[in-house]
Amino acid sequence: MNSNVEKRINFFLLIIVVILIYNYFISFLFNINPLNFLQYFDWMSTSQFLGGDLHSCCIYGYSETLVPTHPYPPFSYIFFRLVNFLFNIKNDDNFSINFQLFYLFYVSIILMVSVLLINEKVKNNSIKVQFFSTLVLFSNWVIGSIIVGNLSLITLPMLLFFMFFHNSEDLICKELSLLTCALAFNLKLIPIVFAFVLVCNKDYKSFVRLTTYSAIIFFFSILVFNNTSYVNIIFEYLSCLFKYSVYNIDRVGGGVAIYLFFSKLNFFPSLLAKIISKSFFVVLLIYAIYFKDVKQRILAITLAAVFVGPAYPHYCVIFIIPFIYYIVEKNKFRVIDIMIFSILLLINLPIKYYFLPSFYNQDESLFKTIVTERVTYLLFAFITFDFINQTKIMEYIRRRLTVK
Repeated sequence: MNSNVEKRINFFLLIIVVILIYNYFISFLFNINPLNFLQYFDWMSTSQFLGGDLHSCCIYGYSETLVPTHPYPPFSYIFFRLVNFLFNIKNDDNFSINFQLFYLFYVSIILMVSVLLINEKVKNNSIKVQFFSTLVLFSNWVIGSIIVGNLSLITLPMLLFFMFFHNSEDLICKELSLLTCALAFNLKLIPIVFAFVLVCNKDYKSFVRLTTYSAIIFFFSILVFNNTSYVNIIFEYLSCLFKYSVYNIDRVGGGVAIYLFFSKLNFFPSLLAKIISKSFFVVLLIYAIYFKDVKQRILAITLAAVFVGPAYPHYCVIFIIPFIYYIVEKNKFRVIDIMIFSILLLINLPIKYYFLPSFYNQDESLFKTIVTERVTYLLFAFITFDFINQTKIMEYIRRRLTVK
């Protein structure tokens, strides 16, 4: 293993140890049970059901029409119909033992496959790397997605496989990576943003094949809705996408801060403010095309996916992807690389804030969302500065400043 990679892994593990010591000290000082996170793992919690989002998907799988409150592609309905059949989950199932078994199977397989893929990317089978790969999966937002059973979790190993193997010399492995990305896109729309890496790599043939796979899966999926016109199904899905990706941006989301800024200006209509906030998505894709460094490109694409998605807190799980690329990058980091790596480290650490949410009079979940959202914009600022610094824009500014 490269010495720089090993140093970054050692640093990550050191931070984990420091956090554990800190959490134990704080819990002792304020008389807090250090294992109080176990309260979340309650099947019938009064505040929220464990795996509630996943349970909703199973119930929606029985629907003969697209559910307006379930903005997922038609393939997700087929997937959960199959799940319902295999695990004998009924339409009126209220978190029965059958659903609980499926939930445990769902989480276990996703975590196991993700650990194996991260370990493969680091290209080392040592105990340290396996331990590191496991701990990466215990970030705030992975745990959050596990608790609610959000569908973004299942796309994580799919995207890891696609990102790690889309340029493989093994043709079968490469084709499987394209198919995996197509399946991820047809389960939840946001993963299709990562297909843009093929455009950046000028691998247009693979991009066309990925588009073809995605289209075949999508149009095959709408055949299950027998009682509705296929044209109506497509129209309803597109309407749902518009509603959740643009109209509902004033919910907690990747572009909410930008939306709030523009909405305070009297001459900006609310809808226009929402559309402008989403323009950051286009800006980030431009960055991805320009950047030659793989880790910068992947970060730009990840940020683009986060900004365009309405379910911001749940989709923070994809920050694991650029984090792994910054870990395995073999060259020395510049100052800005260190700063970006530090922010990605903050997002991907299993931090329990304890007294901080109470100090700021905030719910802990909302507090984590606010913190992650703020550092997301900080990431955007850093990558924008890096883009300007690498283009002729900075050179022009410097030249103008030196003119007497």
